[in-house]
Amino acid sequence: MPATTNGRIRVFFDTCSPYSYFAVNLLLRYRPLWNADLVLEPVLLGAIIVGSKNVAPPQVPVKGAYQINDLNRLSKMMHLPYNFPSVFPIVSLLPQRVLHAIKATKSTQVFEEASLLLMKAFHADDVNISDAAQLRDLLTRHYGAADADAFLAKASSPEIKATLTTVTNELIERGGFGLPTMFVTGGKEKEEQMYFGMDRIEAIAYQLEVDYRGWTYMSSPRSNL
Repeated sequence: MPATTNGRIRVFFDTCSPYSYFAVNLLLRYRPLWNADLVLEPVLLGAIIVGSKNVAPPQVPVKGAYQINDLNRLSKMMHLPYNFPSVFPIVSLLPQRVLHAIKATKSTQVFEEASLLLMKAFHADDVNISDAAQLRDLLTRHYGAADADAFLAKASSPEIKATLTTVTNELIERGGFGLPTMFVTGGKEKEEQMYFGMDRIEAIAYQLEVDYRGWTYMSSPRSNL
């Protein structure tokens, strides 16, 4: 990316969060148009829900039913595959640690591609990424057995465990209560601003003073797995 950008967007997300799946894909589509610095931050949604004393939508039956319809609409609008997982919710501790392991050892491009890979596997292909065997099989098919085993081994290290805890706690301490949550610097605001939910992406564009073309904007991200 060019040295000078139109701003910086830190995206806190969890692979188990369906709105994170759509939001990360959409922001990656907009990145070339906006010339914005996009930083993906894997966190643990379950810990955020507990730490903020929030209630997850599936625990409220009417919200859960609405969410399924809403996600199917988004899938059609954005031309992103989505199928409600047969195992939901999951404990996303392992996949989130794996993403931090990849982030620590591989390029940003590989990390971003892995983030999209795991989210698509869970939200579209019905892979239970919280299951170590299924996750290893997924990683092996895309990166080879050696890298897959290295990612999983690194994910169990004290360093990676601590990193996931630190980044998750940062979001809780800064007032986060769900995902995706974005912190944005640049544009109209002198101070970093917090946005919750993919429906606030238009507000992010307003802050950064860049063009927003809706959820149907189809400039494909480089990782269209």
